[in-house]
Amino acid sequence: MMKRLLSFISRCLMVLVNLLADTNDDPGWHSAETKYDSTGTTSNHSFSVHFLERFSRALGGKSFVPIAKEQLSSYWDAPEWEKRHAAPFALAQIAKGCSKQVMIKDLEQPVKKVLNCLQDPHPRVRWAACCAIDRLSTVYHPDFQEQYHNQVVPALAATMDHVHPRVQASAAGALSFFCVSNKSDFLIPYLDGIVNKLLVLVQNGKQMVQQEALYALSRITESAKEYFRTYYDTVMPQLKAFLRNADLTSDLILRARAIECMSCVGSAVGREKFREDAEQVIKVIMLSLQGIQTKGDDSPTEYLLRACAAICDCLGQDFLPYIHKVMPFYSMCST
Repeated sequence: MMKRLLSFISRCLMVLVNLLADTNDDPGWHSAETKYDSTGTTSNHSFSVHFLERFSRALGGKSFVPIAKEQLSSYWDAPEWEKRHAAPFALAQIAKGCSKQVMIKDLEQPVKKVLNCLQDPHPRVRWAACCAIDRLSTVYHPDFQEQYHNQVVPALAATMDHVHPRVQASAAGALSFFCVSNKSDFLIPYLDGIVNKLLVLVQNGKQMVQQEALYALSRITESAKEYFRTYYDTVMPQLKAFLRNADLTSDLILRARAIECMSCVGSAVGREKFREDAEQVIKVIMLSLQGIQTKGDDSPTEYLLRACAAICDCLGQDFLPYIHKVMPFYSMCST
């Protein structure tokens, strides 16, 4: 019945998008330690996020998408940053609710608008655009990557140069979602630029930025596989130096992310190339697992055991000397 009442759908959508724009530029958002910190978000905004997805899912893309495009058209370039911030958020929720078959055919203009938001003067708008790319990469994988990699990857790489830590972290995070693909060929032309940028972010003083850069680097190596051999002699020494020089005792998750990244790099290049560094990485894993056991904080354990599994898969029988050291920690985690 509602699908026939187009004017009613339009009014409902207008209300929801207006509520989505109800966001405060709280100083706490800019100094947050995590990229998903919701400081400044009102209950109206949260309500709209939830119901936009439900609304689009219930009505379906054929009824909802044309009206949504019309309603959002004035928000993308609005003078108020709150409206420009609301537009990519609305797109992300609508994309989650509508079917892939409907939306993927009609994404060219919305994607262009999202990429424009990555150059917005307000950091919260750029952050929202990164969140939208997260969602589109996940919901419309792999079609979104195949159709838009030549636009999205360079835009995210440029966004990582922004001075705001949350923008940098979100751009790296969006890149990690985008680059998870069974087809890695589209990555090859961009590897030089994005690997160098991520290594710069790894040296950033903000742990939030470092974590996202390490995670993105891990996902890129998994996608690029053998193509990553060219970068091994640059990346592995920098990761080893990062572990030696950074004060990671206070952040075991950051340390675990770095170790997981090293294991992904090793797995990508293969046993012969990784063998010399593997022993050092495993020793660091053992020390880290002992530190976790001492502190009683097992939150980084998943990353470390995943790193062990990746190294085991890479080394094969060469991993046998280390099994007796790793197995007690597997038993500890299972209990």
